[in-house]
Amino acid sequence: MPLSMFVDVLRAGLFALAHWFGGSFGAAIVILAIALRVVLLPLTLRATTRRLVREAKLRALQPELAKLKRQHARRPNALGPAVEQLYEKHGVRLVDPALVDSLLQLVPAASLYAAIRGLPKAGRFLWMADLVTPDRALASVAALVSAGIAWSAAASGEGGRAAQLAPILTALVTFGILSHLSAGVALYSFTNSVIGGAEHAMARRMLRRAGP
Repeated sequence: MPLSMFVDVLRAGLFALAHWFGGSFGAAIVILAIALRVVLLPLTLRATTRRLVREAKLRALQPELAKLKRQHARRPNALGPAVEQLYEKHGVRLVDPALVDSLLQLVPAASLYAAIRGLPKAGRFLWMADLVTPDRALASVAALVSAGIAWSAAASGEGGRAAQLAPILTALVTFGILSHLSAGVALYSFTNSVIGGAEHAMARRMLRRAGP
């Protein structure tokens, strides 16, 4: 199915859901965002689990990586092959598979984003007069939620300056983007972030139950 047709299907779904919920496009956006993530859950949950496992392995390898850097301080050309051999020995891919896994959500997310942006008028939702125009309050809420999820993800690993800065940078970037986009897009981003945080917590719980 061409992407434009998929966008049209999602937009039609938004209109149908809005009609079902008494003309509320806000409720339609939330329900459709949840539905898309539920459909993708078997794939995205497995991808999140793989990413957490890889991160745990990399943290465990930090002492050996530091040792290799000291050993090859005067031979930087030999460091790359040594690191690659270490990764292979412990079953860690040199290229982060999260880059590929992120594509799982790219097409549906971009399509729903395009469908929401194409709404001529979305009407009121909660305190917002019209979901087509930007809303800084919702952008602030979405930024705080994204920062909280980033903090939770960083807290599951080793602390560090980068981990401490991640929630702040996430909040600033999220607010900077969503404060200039329609409130409907910000509502989708907020819903998607909440579900993503729940998925991350679910993956961590599954790994704890599985044991070492």
